[in-house]
Amino acid sequence: MRKSITLFFLTLLTLNCAAQTVEKKSPHTYQLGNAYDSINEVLNETTGNLSTEDYQLLKNHLSNISTENIDFNKSIIINYINNDPKSAQTNYQVEWDIFYGDLAKKLSKIEQNHQFWMINPEVQNLHYYGNKIDWRTDKNNIIKKLFFDYNGLNGGFIIIKPDGSFYKNVGEYTKADVINAFKKFN
Repeated sequence: MRKSITLFFLTLLTLNCAAQTVEKKSPHTYQLGNAYDSINEVLNETTGNLSTEDYQLLKNHLSNISTENIDFNKSIIINYINNDPKSAQTNYQVEWDIFYGDLAKKLSKIEQNHQFWMINPEVQNLHYYGNKIDWRTDKNNIIKKLFFDYNGLNGGFIIIKPDGSFYKNVGEYTKADVINAFKKFN
């Protein structure tokens, strides 16, 4: 009987340790503050599929704001910024490695794509490398509604394949994050 009880507790202990190991492997979350000083957690990385209607809405939106013809048979990468915390400082250049070097060139070596730099329409006087980045305004908040409908979000990026499937990264990210996600998702 004593051996059975000991074996039972060892089994429970083993299962508990295994559960903790699985817990550590769960997806990362990103914490978002909101106007009520509470914090919401959202998954940092998600994948999904746009409905036919939503994908058509997105394609129309990107075509309307772009100065070039978009080949929707190529993947689309959207870098989305929801705020500009240093907008009052005219010559401020945020220290973000994504602006150094040529991200578009590195991504094109992996696969041909179209890249967009999008900003929330409420942000005024954006100064994030305006001499290097062609910022587009997310008129009518289409990108925000489809992918980033959170309060307190700094931004994120989305990779959209020609079939409407997408990879989304919520929150702050680096150049390596975009490149690695593009390699894995394509």
